Amino acid sequence: PTPVYLKNREGVLTRCNGAFAELFGLDPEDAIGKRMADFAPKSLAKTVGELEAPLHESDGQVRDEITFALNGNECTALFAASTLRGPSGAIAGTIGSLIDVTSLKQAQAEVAEASERLTGLLESAPIGVGISSRENGVFQFFNSTFAKMLGLADEKEPSDSILLSERYREQSLKDMDALGELQDVEIRLRRPEMSEARWLKTSIEPLSFQGEESVLWWTSDITKQKHAARELQNKANNDELTGLANRARFMQKLDQCENVLRGTDTPAAIFILDLDGFKQLNDTQGHAAGDWVLIETGKRLKRAARRAEEVARLGGDEFTLLFLNKGGEKEMTEAADAIIAEMSQPFVWERQDCGISASIGLAVFDGGSCDMSEQLRRADKAMYEAKAAGKAQYCLYTPELEPDLHTDD
Repeated sequence: PTPVYLKNREGVLTRCNGAFAELFGLDPEDAIGKRMADFAPKSLAKTVGELEAPLHESDGQVRDEITFALNGNECTALFAASTLRGPSGAIAGTIGSLIDVTSLKQAQAEVAEASERLTGLLESAPIGVGISSRENGVFQFFNSTFAKMLGLADEKEPSDSILLSERYREQSLKDMDALGELQDVEIRLRRPEMSEARWLKTSIEPLSFQGEESVLWWTSDITKQKHAARELQNKANNDELTGLANRARFMQKLDQCENVLRGTDTPAAIFILDLDGFKQLNDTQGHAAGDWVLIETGKRLKRAARRAEEVARLGGDEFTLLFLNKGGEKEMTEAADAIIAEMSQPFVWERQDCGISASIGLAVFDGGSCDMSEQLRRADKAMYEAKAAGKAQYCLYTPELEPDLHTDD
């Protein structure tokens, strides 16, 4: 199928195949015995003659891409020729080929133009856009928003491995093929030059780009939304003043633990702590002093009860702690002693002792009797007994505190 011809040293065609003659709308017999200038465009014949001239003097070959006008159209061809020797060994002429690649060049130009139009549109897109090779993941294009988002300014041949590990990339491409596209994948990105991690929402879809199978990435930065959602979650679950868990979160924790502990022999304990002298502090030194004492109490509880599963502020000046699998009565009373000792250290606000101490009630139990609401009530009952006994101390709940509720059969 390749257009081939043979010429003697005078430039006359001695043979050619049908594919060569067809380039010029001829049959082979119409071309043989003629010079190329007799039937081909003059510019083409001149160029071919100049390229073949050295081959008449010594062995060699030549290859080039040439352009010429044919029937009013601009054409492009791949030209190749070699020296041809006769039976005596003397140079007899040349053998050459002329492959019309006009359509291919036009297609390449159209692809390049389409790619240029596409990249022009994508550059102005309001979100990050990248195009990576499906085969090796190297980005063939990305707009400035995408580069800034991923920190690609100084990267040489960045690839989509920045976003996805090899295993996850393979699975993502399979999912993309199955669904036609893969939408709203959330990716946490932390690169060495980034001061903090970023959250990106990414969608991918298959794309043919510059004649290659590629992947189109649509990416937006959702870091602010993530932080806002986290802040809302913290406000919903944490006490705004102390940063401890709030009542809602603590009660949710109790429900979860009750489901896990029920029927087991895992030891657990609930502490309730109430500040002594807090109302008087607020009345005499104001709410600023009161708020400071509440914040300081939260810090002290975290220090003294590092092994606690949860430390929470139930409201006002009342705090609670939950211990799971940290020991029985002996270990829990030791923990209570440590908290009382921490809370007995002076609370000094503007060089004045606030006169604050704490009373603690604790209920120690195991999973076999883990009605958390009842255990919370018992800890509260023990806390009031501690206050009634003189404050600044703890009281362990025992059945003797409520003899009417605990009678022998």
